[in-house]
Amino acid sequence: MTTKPVFLISCIIVFLFINLETLKTQPIDKEQLKKKKIYTSFEKAFKEPDSVYRLEIRAAFKIPKEIKKLKNLQSLYLFAGEINKIPKEIGLLKNLTVIVLDENKIEQIPDEINNLEYLRILSLRKNNIKELPASLTGLSSLEHLFLSENKLKKLPDGLEGMLNLKILDASYNEITQIPTSIGSLSNLEELYLAGNKLNSLPDNIEHLSKLKELFLDDNLLPEFPVNITKLTNLTNLSLSNNKINKLPPQIGKQIKLINLILSNNLLETLPVEIGKLKELKTLVLDNNKLKEVPKEIGQLSHLEDLNLYNNKLSSIPAEFTKLKNLKSIGLSGNEIYMLPAELNTVKKY
Repeated sequence: MTTKPVFLISCIIVFLFINLETLKTQPIDKEQLKKKKIYTSFEKAFKEPDSVYRLEIRAAFKIPKEIKKLKNLQSLYLFAGEINKIPKEIGLLKNLTVIVLDENKIEQIPDEINNLEYLRILSLRKNNIKELPASLTGLSSLEHLFLSENKLKKLPDGLEGMLNLKILDASYNEITQIPTSIGSLSNLEELYLAGNKLNSLPDNIEHLSKLKELFLDDNLLPEFPVNITKLTNLTNLSLSNNKINKLPPQIGKQIKLINLILSNNLLETLPVEIGKLKELKTLVLDNNKLKEVPKEIGQLSHLEDLNLYNNKLSSIPAEFTKLKNLKSIGLSGNEIYMLPAELNTVKKY
């Protein structure tokens, strides 16, 4: 008769223990974290490890293995130093939500980083990383991933594991191809791939329905990737310093574009559909081979800056006088010698 109550009591004790452990290991919220003391040296942090929630050290030489003692650590900033290795013990710091290791000499990321289930921000800018571990894609809570100015030749497959990723910056590496799994990043809002060696994009990049910012400057793209015209929530699109010789008429579908940057390409003409980009404020087309521009640009009622510097233009359409919000226009390096009087108040360069 006493077995059942004893069993129930045991279950309750186990339940309470599990929940107390869960509460113990969960990070505190952002507002509480802001109130915590910032430790600026490992020496001070190791003297009172249970009190360390924020650690910020400039010019550190290494990350000691003893960092595993900082069980409550949530925010780790070790920047502008000589660190060349991330110890596997980093994976024991279960409460980490932010890791910033910019401007060091790191070459590898340990697989144990996959254990950081609460990690939201990982920044490894300006290091010497050549390859990313597959385990990195298991960081399902990660929202911001910064990898610019490393030596990456590719991104790992399995990016769909990063289902909460909002910002991915892999600019200025040596990447030649983007994995098709990038199309599974349904929450991605900003994608920076400038300064790589890309000559194409995967077709399923069009599935990034929340994408607002896309930067593909300084690559080897021989044509405008038509599939990105299906990214109808884009507000900023930059493709300068490629080898693009024409824009597809589908560009007119990107009606939320505010800034369109196409400097230093091989454009000779523009489609009339560019006039459908009613929200456009900045249109940069300098250093191309444009001999004429469509009058439909005159329909861009929100346009503030129009850069046509260094093309092969001999005139501009009269419809440009309808650009009532135009503040500046770049026409130097063309053969235009006269402008309509209505543009006298517009800054020229």
